[in-house]
Amino acid sequence: MKPRELTPVRELARRYASGELGQRDYIHQRRALLDDIAAGRVPLPDEDIPPSPPPRRALNEALATDDTVEFSLPTGRGRSLGLAAAGVLLLGAAAGAWFWLSAS
Repeated sequence: MKPRELTPVRELARRYASGELGQRDYIHQRRALLDDIAAGRVPLPDEDIPPSPPPRRALNEALATDDTVEFSLPTGRGRSLGLAAAGVLLLGAAAGAWFWLSAS
């Protein structure tokens, strides 16, 4: 296994991390380096990027079918929870009004 070649960007970051460069010099040199890379004046080595792993089998099977998946919300418990939330809100509003009126 051959050692990874340091790109100019990595070399600059390594010098900053080791303390060879101060923050101001690092920012200035990084900006100049990125401008040179964007303009094509500094080439970057091609890296072999390993392929991503294939998607899970279940996902592939789900995507391969034309079935429609329907979701439904439970009806019994949702109503009682909504009523409880409305009751707490009403109680809070009544308490706020009582404190506001008693302070006047």
